[in-house]
Amino acid sequence: DAAHATSPNIGQGMNTALADAAALNALLDEDKDDWDTVLPKFSAQRVKEGNALTDLSFYTFSLNPVMQVKLMFGQILRRKLHILLPSVFASDPMDEVGTGGKLSEAYHRMSQLGIIQKVRLV
Repeated sequence: DAAHATSPNIGQGMNTALADAAALNALLDEDKDDWDTVLPKFSAQRVKEGNALTDLSFYTFSLNPVMQVKLMFGQILRRKLHILLPSVFASDPMDEVGTGGKLSEAYHRMSQLGIIQKVRLV
């Protein structure tokens, strides 16, 4: 978990460490424990997820109370709209992480929603 130094607000450090271990194990099996082959493949697969985790942990929570209330309201609204009209409104990106979605995809969607950019400005 130390390789995934994040703020605790999204609780994904240990999950990402376990996913890293599973990915590394699969690559070691696939390439018959050839570390010279495995390490570049592992980096290509997992570094993007680790970077997304770090950015999500820092830029999905604002230290500005007014901004944080707005972020929370937006998240609640997205969740409610998705429940009411799932074919029209996508689920909240962070909800998908808890069900096996990729952190990099959540980061991409949070950026599309403008959330990452807004928090960075504060």
